Parts: sequence; structure tokens; C-alpha cells
Amino acid sequence: GKSGAGQRFEKEVAICRDRKVPLLITINGAPDEIVQEVHGWGGMIFHDVTSIRHAEKAAKAGVDGMILICSGGGGHSGRMNPFVFVEAVRGFFDGVIVLAGGIGTGTQMRAARHLGADLVYMGTRFIATREAGASDAYKDIIVQSRADELVFTPFFTHGIPANMLARSIAPAGYDP
Repeated sequence: GKSGAGQRFEKEVAICRDRKVPLLITINGAPDEIVQEVHGWGGMIFHDVTSIRHAEKAAKAGVDGMILICSGGGGHSGRMNPFVFVEAVRGFFDGVIVLAGGIGTGTQMRAARHLGADLVYMGTRFIATREAGASDAYKDIIVQSRADELVFTPFFTHGIPANMLARSIAPAGYDP
């Protein structure tokens, strides 16, 4: 049997299956098996991708939507420029495209639509809100930091590149 993350994934899928969750978002790897299962109960799958190769695999698996994670995204991030990424994926995928990475204003949202994206993800933008559960210290770091303070590194995330704010790395005892 599976252990750790595999068991957790199977438990989470079972909960979604029991409740016939209408939309699941998947990450990591080709989503072949889960797509068939979710489509079987009438649900949809959106899959996170950070490269054209990953997007091609997701399209082949039959996902309903893709979240294109471009450079500039907080946390796990891709390296692709959104202009290139959206156009490339639109060339072979007619499903829903969600653009993610470095989007924080209405102007950027409008630009994403013009590029061919259907929706956008905005994450970091909302961390500094009252409703977010982040610490006040981290909210202050978010508000005070500039885009050129992003550190793109696999160091903190088991080899998967992620964007971190330099001001949040130093308090953890590391040299950004």
C-alpha cells in the first residue's frame, strides 16, 4: 500500500468522490488517473502547470482547465513569461486557462484576458488582508517588499523552485 502523501491523496479523493465535488485542482505529475475518476462523477479537473511540456501532458490526460503558473508567482513558481506561455498553450488547448504569477492589479487581470486567459489567480495580493491568517509580521513583509526582492530557489521546497521574499528568508536564519 501507499504511505504518507499517497495515503493522504487517496483519502482526499475519497472525500471528494463521496461529496461529488464539482472541481478539483491537481498539482505535480500527469493527472491521467484522477481525470478519469473525477469525470466519472461529473466533476472537472484543473491542473497546475509550469512548463509547456507539463501543459501538453495535462491536455493529453483530458483536464478541463490548466493553471499556468508563470514567473513571478509567490511560492512554487514557473519560469515562463505569461505572453509566451498562454499563447503556446492556447495553440493546443481549448479548455479553461487560469493565469497565475505576479498578478496583483485590475490592469494585470485585464491584460491576462487579452492574452487569452479565462481567469487569473491572485494569491500574494490577499495575504496582507485582515481576513488572511498570516502573521502581522509577514503581512508587513508583503506590503513593504518590492518585486526585485524575490528570490527564486529550490532550497526551501525539496528541489522544486519557488519564489520567496528575501525579507522572509533572513528572519528564518538564512542568507537570501
